[in-house]
Amino acid sequence: MIKGILSNNAVRWLLAIAAAWSVLSCSPDSEDEAGNISDKRKLVFRTHSGENSPFMEEGATLGVFLTSRSTGEVLRSNELIVIGEKGAPLQQRDTLFPAVMDDYEFFAYSPYDSSWDDVLESVLEFEVSADQSSDVNLRSSDLMLSYDIVKGKYSEEVFFSHVMAKIVIHVTDRTGLFDMTASGAVLHGLRCGAYINTADGSCQSIDNDTSDIICNMLDSRDRRASLTAVIPPQQLENEILPFSVILGDAEYEFSVSGVHGLEGEKVYVYSLNMTDRGLALEDSTIMDWEDGASGSLNVAFE
Repeated sequence: MIKGILSNNAVRWLLAIAAAWSVLSCSPDSEDEAGNISDKRKLVFRTHSGENSPFMEEGATLGVFLTSRSTGEVLRSNELIVIGEKGAPLQQRDTLFPAVMDDYEFFAYSPYDSSWDDVLESVLEFEVSADQSSDVNLRSSDLMLSYDIVKGKYSEEVFFSHVMAKIVIHVTDRTGLFDMTASGAVLHGLRCGAYINTADGSCQSIDNDTSDIICNMLDSRDRRASLTAVIPPQQLENEILPFSVILGDAEYEFSVSGVHGLEGEKVYVYSLNMTDRGLALEDSTIMDWEDGASGSLNVAFE
């Protein structure tokens, strides 16, 4: 995770303060020169580009930088924004919009880090959590970046790109012996750290000690479970992705060969069957992250 990321209590405190300030002193709408209320300058944050892209989750935190191209004036420097309903900030800020929309350099990232005071054209270190079993740790590992405000018909929208790679493991128990709601998965021998070039969003894993990464349970039902984790883009030793599936009191090791590397903004989906002979790979798919945003990745194959 980013060094200095907010604690759960800090985020809840910021949410309460921002909500109170929004009610007392700010309207989500803006006024035109005649004093009429208009919603055409609402700011909306989405998790990636493309049609019907999902909104940033309520409670998500992000930092915004805004600099004038012509004067070099820093208009916003790591300004904290907390997301409310439907991707909108809890407090709308017209001051985020420069007077001349073409005269600015914009950069935003999520999750927020109070230590990122000057990140433009910087190479910073980011680390995913080795234990992503909790939703909080999974979200804090999912670094997203954005470089533009896009004019929409009724709002100004900010689209983020995922920097990390995502792995999804679907497991179906064909034996009927296991409680899949208590299942788990662990990725083995992967690097958690990465260098992020904030000028262009490029990412390179840090060549240091590897770790085991505990996956998050996306969904479980009947005899099926879907688990996931996000990791920095990286090359794999011998082009093998090793992991274990935990069923009951036993841990079953498995590996997928021919994995040339894990790329950012990609989702790697592996569907397995647990049979009387052990785990067997049923199917594997590589897709762009945004292609799986509809939620279909949460349901194991039939």
